[in-house]
Amino acid sequence: MATRRSHRKSRSGCKECKRRRIKCNEDKPQCTNCIRHGIACVYLKTGAPQPEPSPSESSPLPSHSTSCTFVGTPPQVLPRSLQNTSDLHQPHPLFELGDLALLHHWCLVTSLTFGSTADVSLWQMGFPKVAFRHPFLMHGILSLAALHVAYLNPSSRRSSMLDAAQHHSKSLQGFRQGIDQMSEKNSEALFITSAFTFLYAFVTFGTLHSEFEEGANSATRTLRVLGADWIPLVRGVSTVLKPTYESLKRGPFSCLFEMGNWDNLNPDDVSGPEDKEILRLQEIWKGGEDAAVYDKTLYLLRKYCAWVKQFQPNRDDSPMKLKYNQDCSGPFIWASLSPEQYFKLLHQRQPSALIIFAYFGAVLNSLDRYWWMEGCGKSIVGAVDECLGPYWTPFLEWPKKTVGLD
Repeated sequence: MATRRSHRKSRSGCKECKRRRIKCNEDKPQCTNCIRHGIACVYLKTGAPQPEPSPSESSPLPSHSTSCTFVGTPPQVLPRSLQNTSDLHQPHPLFELGDLALLHHWCLVTSLTFGSTADVSLWQMGFPKVAFRHPFLMHGILSLAALHVAYLNPSSRRSSMLDAAQHHSKSLQGFRQGIDQMSEKNSEALFITSAFTFLYAFVTFGTLHSEFEEGANSATRTLRVLGADWIPLVRGVSTVLKPTYESLKRGPFSCLFEMGNWDNLNPDDVSGPEDKEILRLQEIWKGGEDAAVYDKTLYLLRKYCAWVKQFQPNRDDSPMKLKYNQDCSGPFIWASLSPEQYFKLLHQRQPSALIIFAYFGAVLNSLDRYWWMEGCGKSIVGAVDECLGPYWTPFLEWPKKTVGLD
């Protein structure tokens, strides 16, 4: 009978592994377990074992014989609104120490990267304040913060991407439950979460796609890039939130619903080289049974192109003064207003629908200056190019050149 291998206890492992009573591999600066759980890794430097203080004792300062070294981001102080929540005293809290580090990164760094808006407080304080009442939104914030950490720090990219995926999964789970119990109390959180999911999709098929899709086949990636996940979500949220739409427009996040001069924008008035390239597509489906669907979608794409041009950096003659993130709202508007039948044709991989989507990717490339949009347009054009045969190559010349694939 085989004897059971004894467990080699580690006396020099990190504090977190000791608390969990699991074996620490003692890697420096962070052990594998702490990386996996996304928490701060703390090693105790001590000459002799120190007794654990009782719960009633208060010892704000370490003893002279023991010092603590925090590796990575130090733990942050809890927001006042969370200090009395019962979750903090549960064996398995909703959030851990590493999540506070991500929230800290969101408030001080990530929140400042979403456009040249004058109202940074919306991202920095407004959204987290709502998230304190709705954990699924907090998970959405943490997922984007983890993606930003992955973008900034290639050396820790794998663990940060894992953290992002885990928080995103929890956010979606809570989001779906919230949809089933939708009311004015959670409608703000649901809408913000849908926007964050949209951003998450773009980041993970843009610059960071190689890390996110490690082990996935090309067919799976193509499905994601062509909107199999995020387009139904964006369109579905508009329908689901319709009963609370008016109250949302009157609420503290009314700027999220501002569409500026979109309704009055006429693409014929701002015609340029890009518009001429887009108009050329009409010859593909002229006289076809789905011509009306494609014509309407193409018109909205031309309108989106004209919309984007108003917010080009260093443009002094812009008729629009940038409010909130209006330059980034174009993809939402186009995906929400385009005909449902068009997206069915796109899902069927109809050539005309795919080519329109490639041109959407080319227009989207104008937002490449934002880290969360970097590489998205290029991924879309590349995915369409892989789906179509050589016959359609002439129609893809402009979008491929625009995104740098020529």
